[in-house]
Amino acid sequence: MRPFFAIPLLLLLLPLFWLNASAQDSINIHPQSYTVVGFNISGNEKTKAYIIEREITVTIGDTVTDAELESILIRSRQNIFNTQLFNFVEVTAASPSKNTLIFNIEVQERWYFWPLPILENADRNFNTWWQDKDFGRLNYGVFLRQYNFRGRDETVQINFQWGYEREISATYRIPYIDKSKKNGLSFKAGYSRQQEVNYASEDNKRVFYELEDEPLQENVFGGIEYRRRGALYTSHWISLNYNSHSINDSLLHYADDYFEEGDLSLKYLSLNYTFRFDKRDNINYPLKGDFVQFYSVYRNGMLFSKQKDFELMEASLTLSKYFKISNRWYYAASAYGKKALINTPPYALQEGLGYSNFVRGYELYVFDAQDYFLFKSHLKFNLIPTRIKELPIIKNKKFKKYFYAIYLNLNADAGYAEDALYYSSNPMSNSWLFGYGTGLDLVSYYDIVVRAEYSRNIENEDGFYLHFKKAF
Repeated sequence: MRPFFAIPLLLLLLPLFWLNASAQDSINIHPQSYTVVGFNISGNEKTKAYIIEREITVTIGDTVTDAELESILIRSRQNIFNTQLFNFVEVTAASPSKNTLIFNIEVQERWYFWPLPILENADRNFNTWWQDKDFGRLNYGVFLRQYNFRGRDETVQINFQWGYEREISATYRIPYIDKSKKNGLSFKAGYSRQQEVNYASEDNKRVFYELEDEPLQENVFGGIEYRRRGALYTSHWISLNYNSHSINDSLLHYADDYFEEGDLSLKYLSLNYTFRFDKRDNINYPLKGDFVQFYSVYRNGMLFSKQKDFELMEASLTLSKYFKISNRWYYAASAYGKKALINTPPYALQEGLGYSNFVRGYELYVFDAQDYFLFKSHLKFNLIPTRIKELPIIKNKKFKKYFYAIYLNLNADAGYAEDALYYSSNPMSNSWLFGYGTGLDLVSYYDIVVRAEYSRNIENEDGFYLHFKKAF
């Protein structure tokens, strides 16, 4: 075995040995018990108190022992922070009288209204755009985004986007529509169009066709989604969506399988279901906790005469584990699998490795596939622990106080994309992919994550890559 594979192989095998990262809890022979009698919330200038109280792991009238109290305070603070409504959260407890307990919650709200310009690259990631630095592949425009609308954690978003992909869309999300705060709804509708379409892949790179004077593809979409959050960490989503896609007939000269049987349009309804168990300490940059997600989508065109025989079903499963090894060391691993269950999707709807999910070291490649598996892992060292600072030139308290932390990491990923349709022109398909590397992660307020990584793959290719969200 080559020496440089020793570290990535160790990272891949680490879950098999499973570290016992938690210390033995001390036993309190005579624990003191308290009754929770109230919540004292401050700093919530806009946010309704019930949005915060929903995230606390105890309710008024519950009995708490002093042995349980610390974990309750920590977990409640993490839950409130994970609403992504606040930059800072502090949760403490006080006993105003014998055997009673009041929780004190202090929050610093974020800025919620963002009428900001859009300037983003339309490629799969920043690194593929940076190869050519093609400013014609940028999206620009403006989005109006109101978080925490009415102080109820609702979101209203309107997009006006031009450039490489033009889009007008609107979304309205209501997390709770009932007094029990367990049921929510969201709505979306929009129109988009592109003058360039990815219609194939060759040598594991995307191939495009462009029309300069008119749209090559147009899309109309809309949907309604119901969410059930019965417990703190478990949610179910069911959504019904309408999709209509149409293309210019010139694309058929290059890809008659872009839709089905040389069709110029594709209309269907989709029924989506998601189950999620999410008990991570920080959903934006997790270091400890568990994440499980099952997703399935069923698409059917029977209500539309030209697509009455169109039927697809896909499912995916994600399992992720994050834990602390010692004072400043952390390890995490994630396994993801996707499977086509009913028929194979046309090229327009297929997505293999290299799009939203990829093996690090292969950022510049795509692996069109109907089924695939991905394993990701990393070992982190907290190089600079969380530090809280203030920007003296900024007066607005929602931006003045900030935090940052820096992590050094080693990573190793593996994946396999099974492709029965396009493998003849993609030599790396239907084979195992391995990548590993090292990097620095910067984490800050307003969900800022910047990852600078040096990665190498099994093809002996290496490179420096930038990413702007968590690895998994």
